Amino acid sequence: MVAVLYPKLPEMVPVHWDLDGGVTYGEKIKLFPLAGLSLVFGIFMPFLAKIDPRKQNYERFADAYFGTRIILLVFMIVMMSITLTESLYPGFLQVGRVVCAMVAVMFILLGNLMPKFKSNFFTGMKTPWALSNENVWNKTQRLGGRLFFFGGLVILISCFMVPEKQLFWGTMGIMLLICLIPTVMSYLWYQQEAHGEEK
Repeated sequence: MVAVLYPKLPEMVPVHWDLDGGVTYGEKIKLFPLAGLSLVFGIFMPFLAKIDPRKQNYERFADAYFGTRIILLVFMIVMMSITLTESLYPGFLQVGRVVCAMVAVMFILLGNLMPKFKSNFFTGMKTPWALSNENVWNKTQRLGGRLFFFGGLVILISCFMVPEKQLFWGTMGIMLLICLIPTVMSYLWYQQEAHGEEK
């Protein structure tokens, strides 16, 4: 995509947007390493499943893992498309809102897949307590999936209602809660399991 549009791109293209909508520009040649990340990512994720110490578990959630790979790859391609669109048509998109909407959709889709993840070291909510106990793992993924799904819905709705700067910080806050709550609950569930075994 970058190679096809490269001759039409201006010499300086947007590479970063700040909270106030300001744009940082860089030479267009810098787009190639960014685009290359998508290719590396697409090749590398199947490799992770082969080197995971729990690689036998991947067969138990092969469809969910494949879906996760596709979702993340599409997200990276769309992000590159946003950069190319703004390079050719500056100001055409409200970049902050579009990016937050894309994050929201990604969260919603991943939230549907997460409860299907089996214990592994590369995908899902990989707390040390979840990795140590299969029951804790399953509970953590189910909770994480719900939080990803509903957190994504809140972010998506906010994209149409909240000023852009507040939208960014709100999205960051939701992402923090989505990570923090399952981590804490994972620890508590592990303690319950450990105390239950002692009895």
